[in-house]
Amino acid sequence: MFEIDSQKIDKTLLMDRIEGVVKDLDDLPSKLKSKRGGRAIYTIDDFTKYHDVEFLENLYKRVLLREIESEALEDKLNLLRSGRRTKTDIIVMVRYSREGRDKGVQISGIKSRFIFSTLSRIPILGLFVKLLMLPRFMERVNRFEANYFFNLNNQNSKIEHIQDSIRVLDSKMNTIQNSLNGKIYKIRDRVDNLEFSIVELRRFRGQLTEIENSLSNLVKSIESNDNNFKMLEEIKREQNHYLDDLYISFEDRFRGSREDIKERQSYYLPMVESVIKVKEQELIIDIGSGRGEWLELLRESGFRAEGVDLNRLMVQESKALNLDVMEQDGIEFLKSLDESSVSVITGFHIVEHLPFKVLIELFDESYRVLRDGGLIIFETPNPENIVVGSCSFYTDPTHKNPIPPVTLEFLAQNRGFRDVKVHRLHPIKEPLFVDIPNGEDLNNLISASTKAQDYSIVGYK
Repeated sequence: MFEIDSQKIDKTLLMDRIEGVVKDLDDLPSKLKSKRGGRAIYTIDDFTKYHDVEFLENLYKRVLLREIESEALEDKLNLLRSGRRTKTDIIVMVRYSREGRDKGVQISGIKSRFIFSTLSRIPILGLFVKLLMLPRFMERVNRFEANYFFNLNNQNSKIEHIQDSIRVLDSKMNTIQNSLNGKIYKIRDRVDNLEFSIVELRRFRGQLTEIENSLSNLVKSIESNDNNFKMLEEIKREQNHYLDDLYISFEDRFRGSREDIKERQSYYLPMVESVIKVKEQELIIDIGSGRGEWLELLRESGFRAEGVDLNRLMVQESKALNLDVMEQDGIEFLKSLDESSVSVITGFHIVEHLPFKVLIELFDESYRVLRDGGLIIFETPNPENIVVGSCSFYTDPTHKNPIPPVTLEFLAQNRGFRDVKVHRLHPIKEPLFVDIPNGEDLNNLISASTKAQDYSIVGYK
């Protein structure tokens, strides 16, 4: 295409001819578009906007339609990083390789770059070609510099935003830590109170053991003497009452005042009123009536109620309040009643004292003596609260085992009662949950420690 005299070169003519060829090559894609009705697939900028490894991977995928092999990647990275080849040189090299020509991927402006790349390797002529390309090269340098500082400023803004977020998170973490510290102090106070209760419980257990040992020794001594048989029988009958005074002291210490108990039990008055038609005629029975708070509350509300309890001193205290109470076993008392003769049967904190077979007998006898539509109410400690289920339940040494709500509900339904419902009562306080990452386990623990301390089952015949 060019005739070059190694001794003399007309520089002006040469540059004019090169620029003309370049212009024709630059216009070639638009000419092809008008002839073929199509357009070039890529532009040079579609490749040069990427850098380093990403640039080479995209180039091979789009031009050779495959992944770049490791050897070619290493070779061309060395050319780029050393500055011996530009990105455009690499694009030309790949596009006009044998494989690139076979694939025939169209790149707008690539032919002019190919000509310049070829001419730039010709001695002397290459120098003029490079000078011709210098303005365009400087334009790219300026564009790269502007893009670099734009990205740098953008990254700095993101870093500042991240730092602000970190400061906000630090503040939230400090708030959460302070909140947790407050809860820890409260938990420690509860632990101290529990430790005190445990000491009291051990003292009561010690007294109970001493009394049991004394009674056991006394019984053995009397049994050895046939002449004292009647005395032995009387002592055995009285043996159940030796702990009456101890249990009254225990109730006064741990159960709460009469006013507190009556306030809690007033919750059930609307249920009783819903099944009683004539207050003076229909009978309410309270099994294990204790100090008589519930009987007193019923009397104040105009109901006819009777109580039964094995603790002689509690019976005496109730009678001193003019309450209708008798000293007798609750099951035996129910067995003495006629069928369908009672409207309501209640028992507050008695089922946890009973062996399983006796508990079933309590349900069966209650069902027998209740009239149709009659009501049962049995309240007991709630082991769903982990403090109750693991500690405070065992404060009373006469307790057998805690009974989960679903178990007592099932037993009532199984023995024939209908519309059985569980009422959860007396929560410790409203739980204060924490809002921290992965705080679900801690929130579950907080919830379990603040659940209702007691529950009752309510059912109908």
